[in-house]
Amino acid sequence: MTFKNSDLSLLNHANGFTLWHYRTDSALNKTMRDDGYFNHVIGVMNAGDIIIINAADTTSFVRVASVVGDIRVEKM
Repeated sequence: MTFKNSDLSLLNHANGFTLWHYRTDSALNKTMRDDGYFNHVIGVMNAGDIIIINAADTTSFVRVASVVGDIRVEKM
């Protein structure tokens, strides 16, 4: 599954924290949690941000752990 910028929405932003929503018609897979999957938006995400991944089969919450080099996320 390739990242699609149009499937990412900013839900809320305050005090340097952003809550994101990523909606995909694909099933959640490891690729979505791999380092670099969200690199297309590396300029707008910050460490500590939360992404709600709403996939076809489940919903998952991940935390942006690092934006140095690649965006690295970790499952919550």
